[in-house]
Amino acid sequence: MSKNKEAEVNEVNLKADKNENNIPDWAEFTATYIIAAVCVSMAVAGYVRQDLDGSIIKWLLGFGVVLTGGRDAIKAFIKRKVG
Repeated sequence: MSKNKEAEVNEVNLKADKNENNIPDWAEFTATYIIAAVCVSMAVAGYVRQDLDGSIIKWLLGFGVVLTGGRDAIKAFIKRKVG
């Protein structure tokens, strides 16, 4: 990858909106990981206190994984296309 392309991929741009939905990418990133962290925290707390059913804990963990995994997979795909 050329240095210009690499710098373009790695630069921090607070106004960037790759999917053109009028929400900056940094806000999407932050919201995604906050929601995922809340899901994992609730699952761990429910497991420790034993007040949540096993299926709810699995759903919370799965939802957090799908959110973060989907975002990371899309980001990797975009980086591969740029290079």
